[in-house]
Amino acid sequence: VNVNVDVDVDVNVNVDVVNVNNDNGVQEEKQKSATDCANIVSAFAKRITPRSKDNGGADVINYDTSMNGAKRSALRNLAGRMKREGTMSEFEWPTYSESIDLNMVHSSGEVDGDKDGHENTENENDNETDPLQSAINSLTIDHGWMERVDGSLWEKELVLLKLNNAVAKKKGAKLLGQRVAKELNAHVAQVVGHTVLLYRPGLPPVLDLEKLIEKKVS
Repeated sequence: VNVNVDVDVDVNVNVDVVNVNNDNGVQEEKQKSATDCANIVSAFAKRITPRSKDNGGADVINYDTSMNGAKRSALRNLAGRMKREGTMSEFEWPTYSESIDLNMVHSSGEVDGDKDGHENTENENDNETDPLQSAINSLTIDHGWMERVDGSLWEKELVLLKLNNAVAKKKGAKLLGQRVAKELNAHVAQVVGHTVLLYRPGLPPVLDLEKLIEKKVS
């Protein structure tokens, strides 16, 4: 089985699986494994591909200036429609992964949100000694889970993270969502309870946020 993945004009990924017999079931399984492997490598190649404004690379995007309430609202509206249609990619924190023992973490306070439902990020680094923040920072994130989230972001640009299994406190879900977003160069579009909506433009971008806003308004 040979799977060829075109990532960029300067990046080409080939995945080869050796054929050991001609059994159709085995070949189908090998094809699936090769495709899954190719998708993982493709996502990795995109992460390490040099970005530029010409190709819409995520590394040149300043979310603080490029995102606003209207765009986040449009993304939430799209996410709601995708959920109703059954096309929304949702990733639950693996039950076999590490979680935060609340008996060892003593932190109070809930997450404050702005009028459009986006979590406030002001002063989020003011209390670096916050035990909950420290626990989130030291939490081991499953690499396979991150790869799947990363791959889905490249494909759909919008994913939902369900973090109930990772931490019980809503504030902890917000902090963990921000950590995942930072590592994947994504933007936290919304936090509701323990569910985090992540957005990251593809390479090149697929979603036109301005058009999404126009559709929402009309």
